[in-house]
Amino acid sequence: MGTPCENACTKLFNCAVIDQPMDLCPGLDEDSRMAFIEGCIPTCADNPALRPIVEQQDDCTQLVNTLKGLSPAFADSCTDEGGMGGAGGGPGAPTEEEIQAIFNANCNGCHIGGESGELSLAAPFTADTVGVPSSQANLNRIEPGDRDASYLFLKITGRHLEAGGSGGRMPLGGAPLAEEEIEAIGQYIDSLE
Repeated sequence: MGTPCENACTKLFNCAVIDQPMDLCPGLDEDSRMAFIEGCIPTCADNPALRPIVEQQDDCTQLVNTLKGLSPAFADSCTDEGGMGGAGGGPGAPTEEEIQAIFNANCNGCHIGGESGELSLAAPFTADTVGVPSSQANLNRIEPGDRDASYLFLKITGRHLEAGGSGGRMPLGGAPLAEEEIEAIGQYIDSLE
């Protein structure tokens, strides 16, 4: 077994090229395996929200189509020769779609499909968060450009009580988000204007 990103990239390549008779990615073939995986690993590392999508999805067609929609680098690799070639999110902030994927995976039932605490994180999550005052503290749910002034970020890090908030750390009753997911959300908030 390799690193989590090596494993995710291998699974993605196998889904896109080997496991499906329909050739989901005509720009890739068995000969491009190493180039694809070498290009995919840094993309995976720079976009932590994408890895859980790959790890948790067992339907190859749905996985490949979801990733095509979320990652321009992957969509390009499916039609261009040579695999991902190092393209991807790079040092830039995660996209709204990548953050939505984190919320979809961790907040379903309470804030997606429900509005616990009067907060919906259903797509687009930005409609109910960016510049919207929190009902629990004197902060916006997401304050553009400032993760530490964003109540949502404080709730997922467990620092909300310091800001005069209430309730428990999110996700309530579940394991905290992975550090890379928390950091991805923080980077996204910091990138907003």
